[in-house]
Amino acid sequence: MPDLFGWKNRKDKPGLVLKNDLVAFDEVAGSHFKNETNKQIFKGYMEQGSFSRGDDKGTISAEAGIVFNGNIDGDVESIARTSHLFAPLPETIRNDTAFHDRWHAYLPGWEMLKLKPDHFTQHMGFVADYMAEIFHNGLRPLNYTDAYDEFFSFGNHVGQRDRKAVVRTVSGLMKLLHPDGTCSKEEMAEYVDIGLEMRRRVKEQLKRMNPIEFSRVNLSYLDKETGEEYIAECSEMGVTKLIPDGPLVPGDIFSIGWDPTLGRVMLFRIQVAAIPGSGHLRVVGLTSKALKESAQMAYNYLRLNGKKLGLEQDIGSYDLNIQVLSPGHAKEAGDMGVAFYVAILSAIVNKPLGGGLIILGEMTLHGMLSRVEYLGDRMRVAMDAGAKRVIIPTVNAADFGSIPPELLDKIRVEFYSDPMQAAFKAISET
Repeated sequence: MPDLFGWKNRKDKPGLVLKNDLVAFDEVAGSHFKNETNKQIFKGYMEQGSFSRGDDKGTISAEAGIVFNGNIDGDVESIARTSHLFAPLPETIRNDTAFHDRWHAYLPGWEMLKLKPDHFTQHMGFVADYMAEIFHNGLRPLNYTDAYDEFFSFGNHVGQRDRKAVVRTVSGLMKLLHPDGTCSKEEMAEYVDIGLEMRRRVKEQLKRMNPIEFSRVNLSYLDKETGEEYIAECSEMGVTKLIPDGPLVPGDIFSIGWDPTLGRVMLFRIQVAAIPGSGHLRVVGLTSKALKESAQMAYNYLRLNGKKLGLEQDIGSYDLNIQVLSPGHAKEAGDMGVAFYVAILSAIVNKPLGGGLIILGEMTLHGMLSRVEYLGDRMRVAMDAGAKRVIIPTVNAADFGSIPPELLDKIRVEFYSDPMQAAFKAISET
């Protein structure tokens, strides 16, 4: 921090942001903030372009941009499907939405070609120092942040931070490719789309962390002449669908639970195999105490009430192997009892569950249902995972007023008043 923003009470140590146009951090996965104060100074600078070290120099303004360079460990498609693209960053900022919302762009390095000998010219070239002088003295004073306005306007999902980010990206591209400020409408459309795409990549990761606050991610621009709207797309987001449209094998079901260790709702997959035995239940995969208790509660209820519910099979004559998976690397959840119940019943009667389905809800040993908390967040996670139907307890009907309309437009919601009704709705349409 002293090297970046200057040493306190040392005018001879002004800091890198005051001496350079750009400060780049390499191998950022190993970086971290030693305390919260340093992180707040960094966040304040990213937002306002100014900072204070708490000394007699007061608030100082600077112009340097900030770039983080790093590597993604693993396959991009897998990470996009199960986590978020800021996951490689240090723990102190990994899930800090306020920090990441300040990024103007996320450049997809995996789409860039690796340098090869034939990429270099055989002719004369400029040395780096000369190019730096051109950028600093010739291009940096130029401002093309309003150049897009001649042809286009932004859609209603583009907020103030989004607009600021996009127009700066567009201005940068104009400086590099059209330093005289003249370009065609088609060229400007390409630059605006690139700016929106790179900002949307930031917003998509924020939506993974906080689905309700950052739900508006369809960043777009409108052609002023025709009124046609164009939505920017991120190619890697097409692989995030996790829930199949078709029926799953018996005992296979998706649910969304609250993970207190992460402080957010997460997607879970429950797979149950029923084999002839003597009533043993074994949980593998994620095996936290809360998960085991939730599975055991559902099993005990079904075993006690199976005959009353019209179940011909003797539950005690089966051994159950239950595997709990979390695509997003959650650690625990204790509020998925109804999903366990439906999965166990499906495995025993050997009937598959409907495709595109998620079941929400917790139950007691006597089959009483609990209200599902954070319903809006769970609906958002369900939609992002590819769900088409969500089955929830009737007691949550009063919460519908707080759910964004775009979620209700894309997901069919069904209610149940007891665990058996949830199972009937899940199995009946396969």
